[in-house]
Order: sequence, then structure tokens, then C-alpha cells
Amino acid sequence: MFNIVKNTETEYLNDSEMISYIDPKLLENPSYEYDEKSDIYSLGVIMWELTSGHPPNNENILKSEKPIPGIPKEYLNLYESCWNSEPNARPSIIQVFSKIEYIKNNLGSELINLVKKYDLVKVIDKNELIKMTDIGGGHFGVISRAIWKKTKNFVICKRLKNNEAISNKPIDAFFHELKMHRRLDFCQRIIRILGISLDEEKKEYLLVMQYADGGNLREYLKQNSSNLTWDDKIKLAYQITEGIKFLQGEKILHRDLHSGNIVIHQGEAKIIDLGIAKSTETETQIHSGVFGVIAYIDPKILEDYSYKYNNKSDIYSLGVLMWELSSGKPPFANEKNENILKYQLINGRREKEIPETPNDYFELYKLCWDPDPNLRPTVDKVFIKLGRMLGIKDDSIQGKKLSKFFNSNNNNVLYV
Repeated sequence: MFNIVKNTETEYLNDSEMISYIDPKLLENPSYEYDEKSDIYSLGVIMWELTSGHPPNNENILKSEKPIPGIPKEYLNLYESCWNSEPNARPSIIQVFSKIEYIKNNLGSELINLVKKYDLVKVIDKNELIKMTDIGGGHFGVISRAIWKKTKNFVICKRLKNNEAISNKPIDAFFHELKMHRRLDFCQRIIRILGISLDEEKKEYLLVMQYADGGNLREYLKQNSSNLTWDDKIKLAYQITEGIKFLQGEKILHRDLHSGNIVIHQGEAKIIDLGIAKSTETETQIHSGVFGVIAYIDPKILEDYSYKYNNKSDIYSLGVLMWELSSGKPPFANEKNENILKYQLINGRREKEIPETPNDYFELYKLCWDPDPNLRPTVDKVFIKLGRMLGIKDDSIQGKKLSKFFNSNNNNVLYV
């Protein structure tokens, strides 16, 4: 096992050493004297291998291997310094050990420090969040409910999972969601982020958000649908549309609208989970792949994953939500085979009209889920038509929006 280990007075290593781990100075010049810095080079390669999960290529690692996405910057800089082409520029083993200890003890503080530096949002001590209980999860994280000792109120904590769904970039993913929320901070139809916390033990970040006392829309309808009037249902559709209207006004696509991402707080609908929301003004590679609940996804995307998600894709999801409000149950709840459902949706299958649905409402959501995106209405048209169904005049719809966002009685604004 230790047949190639030698002291500093012996000659060059034998041929059993794996070439990718060998100091390039030795490969360039067989008479080069193997020293401690040669071992440091090999250590750097091993450190890279630990992050990648696979051996290096059998070539010069400096040219062939790339940094692993999501790796702490300090760790990246350290192993790259270990395989520096100039031995004298490589750190000593004592320096490497000291740096690894520092990284280990400070892992997880990078985002917190950036949040503090740019004053993005309040930093909440994890010890302030008590009685934490997991209540759900999704593609990107685990959702928990806790009590914030400072306010003595419930809050929601989103613990982001570091996986391929976020391209293994948890810090970038959190920044992405924070930036989306910062642009929407005064919209009463978007659940507000209250702060960010760090679980030191698990080295995981928590987004701390406003709690919705009515749960998500799916749960709310299950418990209350039979007691809701058509005006109640149309009002909820109007509020959801108002949230989407605000998103699109900020040039943001939600991309994951379904009844699990709509919550009810004090009887009003609010949109949550901007984890994969995308600004139409910028390109981002934070979230890869197609995500969502099949029944709510634009069939154009199901048919062709390269199809570019757009405003009309969110309108399709809105149409499905409007049907769900009319029925009180999730779409295609009895369909267990997602592949079959996907095929049927692509070929035009939709849920059937619920008896006694107001005709204007039925015709509106049917337009929203039209197979041709160009025939779907804009969010402004949906908003105005729903407003008319509720007896709201068009000029009132246009004139009162801004004041509502800054209303001092707005339940969405919490001063802490």
C-alpha cells in the first residue's frame, strides 16, 4: 500500500503513480527533485476530486479540469494555489491546514455577510426561530413553520436544497429569490420575505417569510369550497390575477403557478415561491430544466422543452387556477400517469366545465388555456374582465392600484 512513499533523500517515484496526481515539474524533467511542494500539488488534485466526485483526467489538470459549480470561493482558491505551476508559489501544508480550518468554521457565512453588506434584508438569528416544524417541500427546498420570538407570530422558513435543480449554486439561488422579492416588496399579492437566517449546525440558509393563516389554495378549497359563493371565487381569481399583473409589470415570469404556490392570508390570495421566477430583462442559468405541476404547465413547454417560457405561459397556468377555483379540486386529480396526461394536454385535453359556472367566467378561463398562446388574453384583459364581473369599474381598476400597494393598513407590510 505504501510502496511508493519515500523520504526526501530517495530518487524519483516509480511508474505506479497515477499521472494526473504528479507534479508537472516531474513530468517535464525526470531529474527534478521530488519535494514537499510536489505532495502539495497532489493534495490540490485530491481536493478538487473531493468536490467533483470523480478522478481527474489523465492530462494536465490545470488545463483539463474546471471548477465545480457552487464550490466555496475560498476552497477553490486554495486548491488552485496548491496546483500552481510554480512550486514556490504553492502554500505549505501548515498553511493549507489552517485555511481549511478557517473555511470549515466559516462555511455558510458568505451569503449572510453579503446580505449585511448590501442591506438586502434583515438577518435573523436562528435561535430566534422556535418550534420549527416541516410542513412541505418541493424541487428546491423544505418548507417549515416556526414562531419568531421577536414578533411571537408564525413565520414560514424555506430551507434551500443544494442540488442539480439549482445548478449546485445555493448562494446564487438565494440571491436570485431575494432580488425577485425586493422588486415586489410593496405588492399586497406577493408573500413578503421578512429576513434570512443561517442554520449553523446544518450549514444551510433559511428564507424567513410571512405566514399565511389560511394555508395554500389547495388546502383552503378542500376545507372551504362548499361555503364559497361565486363572488368569493371570482374575487380570489381577481386577486391572483392582480399578483400576476404586478409580476408582469415588473417584467417577471413566475413559471411555477399552481394551487400549492397560492396562499390565503386573512381571506385574500397571495402568490408565493419565486424560486424559479425569471426576469424577462436578463438571462439566468440558476435553475435548469422544466419544473412544475404537469396540469398547470403550458402544453407548448410540455411539447418542446426548448420552447421559451413567456407571459402567455403564466396566463395558461392562471386559466387552470380559475378552473380549480370553480371546481374546488385540483385539475386531473384522478389521473395517476403523468406521461399520459402530458400527451393528452399537448393534444388539447382540458378539464370540463363545472355546472352553474357563470358563462363569462367560463369563457375567460377557456381563453386563458387556449392551445395557441397568441389567442390567450393578456393579464390586463383578464384583470379588467374579472373586475367587471365583480362590479368594479374599469377606471377604478386602473386608478386605485398604486395607492393599494402603499396603503398603511396593508397586511402585507410588517414593520420589524
